[in-house]
Amino acid sequence: MPPARRMIRKLLCIAGTVIVGAHMVSCAKADLNAPARFMKRPGHRMGGLPFPAPFMLYKAADPESLGTHRYSTQLRFAFPDREKYRGIVYTCRAGFLDIAHIRKAVDWSKHFSVKIEHALTEGQEQIALRGEDPSLFHLAIRYPDYWPALTDERRKDLIRELSIQMGQRVSYLLSTWHEIATWFGYKTTIIIPEHYSAFTYDDIVAHLVGLNVAQAAMHDQDRGYDEAVTHALNEQLKQLGVVTVREAAEAIDRVKGLWWSLGGTKKRYLDVGVEGESLTPWLVRDLSFCASNDPESFSVPTITTVMDLDCSEIFDVRIEPRIMEAKRIRSVIESHPRHIRPKDHFPQLMERIHDQMAKAMGPDVNEPYTEAVVE
Repeated sequence: MPPARRMIRKLLCIAGTVIVGAHMVSCAKADLNAPARFMKRPGHRMGGLPFPAPFMLYKAADPESLGTHRYSTQLRFAFPDREKYRGIVYTCRAGFLDIAHIRKAVDWSKHFSVKIEHALTEGQEQIALRGEDPSLFHLAIRYPDYWPALTDERRKDLIRELSIQMGQRVSYLLSTWHEIATWFGYKTTIIIPEHYSAFTYDDIVAHLVGLNVAQAAMHDQDRGYDEAVTHALNEQLKQLGVVTVREAAEAIDRVKGLWWSLGGTKKRYLDVGVEGESLTPWLVRDLSFCASNDPESFSVPTITTVMDLDCSEIFDVRIEPRIMEAKRIRSVIESHPRHIRPKDHFPQLMERIHDQMAKAMGPDVNEPYTEAVVE
């Protein structure tokens, strides 16, 4: 079929059969759970800042009307219960969350998990994964001594669980790398600067929430992927105490002048915890609709024991920057490495970012409140 007709079919063919020109074209519903769907990189989603200032792309999200999650962004607008892919919500236990960032963390976890599962099944020792930008995430896989002795069934189960956890971890490294890269000048659209949105207080925790949603969805045996993510996201937000749009607006207004102003973000969340450190969300104080100020504790999966087997040394991740800002990023690290090792180099990069932000926005840039709570 000529390219023009393929495009027409793509635009018209939601389900059933359509006629393109003189041809009747079958539009049988695709298998939305087929691994081939997730071998393709997730569709792009645009986030926004957690306050309504000019040019900040702010949008409120109604937690009661988030629609059905869609891994693919193609024709998302055409589905009856279409995904509301972006917007800010407030939760009493996790603070402000960017829905687009949650969805991205979920889908990248799934994408990487499927790619890694294929690599482990095939016995590959090296795999290169591309993220949002052209950079590559190189995974070196070291199979434990016990691997050959496993039964086929146990190995298959181990690979499945390992791929989920490894996918979550690489997804979080990807998200953190993107925040680092944008601070150093990387632009997704080439034109629009993004350093003003790097490490805002609605992003890092949103990525961690996304990992939890991804884990629940990938373990869900009763639903297809999109439906499983939709269910897990709604459940996670309820558990975290999501509030109404009106209440979220009140929370935003409560920190105006402290966390943000019309000029932009005044505070940044710079704790990334890539080695499993416990991370605590920022909560707005004294909100009448939140019963307590007890934040949820989050941490990134660190793969140690899986199915009672030692998997602590099974893989290593190195990032090969393939962006124009790579030289600037490498210059922060003393050895100017060709590949970025998250465990060794992210702390150095975050230290430099903190110093630069503190100089620009004040020494307490990474602290939500500097004064003691008055009882």
